[in-house]
Amino acid sequence: MIETCLLTLTAGTNCNFVLHEEGEPRRLSLDLREQLLRIGQESLANAVRHAGARSIEAQLRFQKRQLQLRISDDGHGFDMEKASRLNGHFGLITMRERAKTIGASMVISSKISSGTSIEVTVKV
Repeated sequence: MIETCLLTLTAGTNCNFVLHEEGEPRRLSLDLREQLLRIGQESLANAVRHAGARSIEAQLRFQKRQLQLRISDDGHGFDMEKASRLNGHFGLITMRERAKTIGASMVISSKISSGTSIEVTVKV
């Protein structure tokens, strides 16, 4: 799911990506899959369109009682405080709402000139 999204979003760009999968994949509910996919899509779109990322790494970790999705890029990064006050930009808000819908925690780390990392962890 993430790999297809990465291929689509990075087509025609100079952005390279790597996908790592760890653990034993298992069936997830339709809602859980959908919300994780949408969070992943938004993360990837932001990295390609807004951050000028040249490299994106996606990690999908299936652990005994939880699933973790982490997407990191080497883009421009952003000021988290300023981003939360921008009008008309709902990507981060929507991602947080999607995570909340499935009972997941979401941590966003970003620093100007140092890229961005988004990590979603959900019990399965």
